[in-house]
Amino acid sequence: MKNSFIPVNNNIDKMLAFAPSLSQSYRQSQAIKSVPNYIETADVVNDLQKEGWKIGVGSIPHTEKGIGKYPTIINNVNEIAKSALSYFDSFKNKVLTSKQIEKLATDALRLRFNKAQNINSQQLLNVHRKEDKGDDLWTVFNRIQENLTKSNMMVDANGRLLTGTTSVKQDIAVNQKLYNLVEAYA
Repeated sequence: MKNSFIPVNNNIDKMLAFAPSLSQSYRQSQAIKSVPNYIETADVVNDLQKEGWKIGVGSIPHTEKGIGKYPTIINNVNEIAKSALSYFDSFKNKVLTSKQIEKLATDALRLRFNKAQNINSQQLLNVHRKEDKGDDLWTVFNRIQENLTKSNMMVDANGRLLTGTTSVKQDIAVNQKLYNLVEAYA
């Protein structure tokens, strides 16, 4: 799919089709019967901002008046998404040399582990899916990110499987540093 967003063109019926929770009648029919098992969006946004991410936050009341603001907000989000997708396309169009790939893997490994742990950086380049084959910046970035943050993707010098990132805070920190590192190659 070329574009991963769906334009609603300021049509409230289309918005309700994709997000029925915007409807007053839907919200009234839903009752929480147990304690919700999720992280509040505000908590996630606050944690991301503490880690240095710049996130625009606004408040929209869940009323008929607030719902009237959704078309404008959705159009703004779509514009931002188009811009981000275009930027990520530049990653996909940038082919790295084998030396650049090796340096990126070595530098990425240092984001999470110290040299004393003696881990082979080539493990970050292991391919686990056919979509991960390739030498473009986007593909290498995704391969490194998966191997760096998920458990049981790498082994240490003694052959022990390594755990992935163990908290949201650590995951955010590693991913932000990795993104900044990869952005320098774009």
